[in-house]
Order: sequence, then C-alpha cells, then structure tokens
Amino acid sequence: MIAAASASPLRIRDEIDLMFCLPLGSDHSRPMMRAVANPVNALMPGSTNSRVRSARRIFGTRGRPERCQDMLHDSLPDLIRVLIVSTLAYIGLVLILRKAGKRSLAKLNAFDLVVTVALGSILATTQLSREVSLLEGLLAITLLALLQWTVSRFSIVSTRFRKLVRSEPRLLLENGVFREDAMRAERLTRSEIEASIRSAGIGRIEDVAAVIIESDGSLSVIPERGDELTVLRSVKR
Repeated sequence: MIAAASASPLRIRDEIDLMFCLPLGSDHSRPMMRAVANPVNALMPGSTNSRVRSARRIFGTRGRPERCQDMLHDSLPDLIRVLIVSTLAYIGLVLILRKAGKRSLAKLNAFDLVVTVALGSILATTQLSREVSLLEGLLAITLLALLQWTVSRFSIVSTRFRKLVRSEPRLLLENGVFREDAMRAERLTRSEIEASIRSAGIGRIEDVAAVIIESDGSLSVIPERGDELTVLRSVKR
C-alpha cells in the first residue's frame, strides 16, 4: 500500500491543481501535495478528495478567485482590445477583399478554398491572440489576397501554369452510363453520384446526359435534352 501511495503524488498534485484552479504542477500546490500525498496520510481512510478538502481547510484557497476568474474572462483591457481589434480587422478584411475583386471569394478550385479558409483563420487569430498585432493580421490578409490574384492572373495567361495549380474537371457519367475508370481515379462511388443526381431533381439515370466533378470537387449534373453538349469540350474524359 505504501508503494502504491508513493507512486501517485504527481497525480494527486494534478488533482489539487485542478480543484484550486492552479496550473498543473504549480508551486502553490506543492505544500498541499505533501500534506495530502505522504505515505502516512495515504494509509488513512478516506478518498483523495476528502484529503484535498482537509488540505484546503489548512492552506486556504490562495490564488483560487483570480485563477477561476481567468477561466471565465480576462481583464477589462483585454476585453476592450478584442472589441477594438475585431472591429478594425473586420473592416480591413472587407476593404481588402473589395479591392481584390469578386474573384478572391470565388471557390473555383482547391487553391481558392485554401485561401478562403486561411483568411478566416488569420482573422480569428488577429482578433483573439495577443501575440498577433492588428497590422500583422492585415498584412497577412493582404498577402494572401495578392497571392490569390497573382495565381489567377497567371492562370489566364499560361496554360501550363493553369494545369499546375488547378485540377481539370472530369466526366463521371455520360448518357446514363457510368465511367468506371474515372470514378476510380476520383475515388467516387455510384451511390455518391446517384445522390448528386437526386439532388438535381432527376429520378432516372437514363435521363442524365452527364455528371462532371468540377475543379472545386462539386458534382455538376446535366439532364438529357437531346442536344449536343458543347460545355464538355474542356472536360477530361
């Protein structure tokens, strides 16, 4: 029993830290841990919680009100900082995206999606992290918008660059017939394609002229109307 008790001081100290709202392994908990976790007290009847309560009566709740308050909110200056920085960062984001144009928000390929997610992450970090200043956050947002503009611009003038940064749309179903090779390459199942057909309001696969997986990963469904599908010229087969 003594061996088992001597092997658990760290665990008991962590429990004390949590109960007193102290950081795990803090200096404040060491005297209480010695009073609670020594072999003599460990052999006494009662659970760890009861011994902790006894130590609390002896040592008081030093540091508890302040540290428990930190769990709910920071100081008033920190709250004011969040209010001001959030407002200014949001205004800056709107102005930057307005200057970058509508293309900066269009999720037409994987790179656009990455930029959109990164913008949200930078905005949240700028609002809440004390380590990131407002100017640093706005600079990062401006840099991302500039990179997105550069990539889209080069994609227009260079076919080779466009193929490097963008995936080509691919035909998965044509005239009611599944293209198994394309489905395996894109890792899609028949049930997933059928779900996209149902979402388009079509009840028969035979009534579908084509299903295409676009560059952004979405599925486009074209119903059968008997006309030539000229929009498939840029689609990989």
